[in-house]
Amino acid sequence: MEEGAASDIEKDFLGYLPELPEIASQFIELTRELNISKKSYANLLLSDPVLSTRIFSYINLVLNPSNSNYLSINKGISIMGLHKFKNVVIAFSLFSAFQEANCISLFKYSLETAYYSKSIAAEYNLINPHDAFLLGFLHDIGKLAMRNKFGEEYELASLESGDIVHDYTQEEEVEKFKYSHSDISEYICKKWKLPIVVYDAIKFHHFPLTALLPQASSIIYLADILAHKNTVPSKESRKVFQYMRLTKDSIAHYAADQEKKMLPYLEILNIK
Repeated sequence: MEEGAASDIEKDFLGYLPELPEIASQFIELTRELNISKKSYANLLLSDPVLSTRIFSYINLVLNPSNSNYLSINKGISIMGLHKFKNVVIAFSLFSAFQEANCISLFKYSLETAYYSKSIAAEYNLINPHDAFLLGFLHDIGKLAMRNKFGEEYELASLESGDIVHDYTQEEEVEKFKYSHSDISEYICKKWKLPIVVYDAIKFHHFPLTALLPQASSIIYLADILAHKNTVPSKESRKVFQYMRLTKDSIAHYAADQEKKMLPYLEILNIK
């Protein structure tokens, strides 16, 4: 994104862009430093009672379902690994931004896309699966800004059966709202100082072969197809499948278990 376009987004969406909560921002900064103790990460999270309670609940639902001898946040970091744990922190931290924008369905869809992305990356050894999860989760974060600014005028496509509304193409978004959600998603991720692998892949997730890192962007594209239950091949999807040397049938088996992986988040956040 050119500097002029970025400044236009900042000006036009002033007050509407979702913020990365301070705790999550500090947590990410800690992960970039060397020789930081797990206790330091845990102490930072404990300064936010709501967030730490949700993460504590997640650790024990996922790692200790028998509820015997509750696991601490320190232990959760040790078992899960910092890279995966960071994604859990980000997902729970950003829930309020989805909630405030009245985009709970988008939160569920973003989680689903994240798990599809992670599974595809892991099976085919394309990029780090935990990076892929973050790409999938954040790829439509710009829609929150669109929803905040334009309200119900910016309609979102619901993935729930019987409640389908118009889903804008990027071209339609630009024509009607001046920007596409991908442009704004890229800007948000840059503003949050996330790595180039994140904002480049997200910027081009509808046209992944034009990205600097086409494999990363293609993973989001394929996960998007699965999350949308899209069965109609397009010219772009045929190119992406050919580039990735995959077929829709070869990744379709992921559809069976993604809902199960999302359940701890949905239960803790009381999402139906």
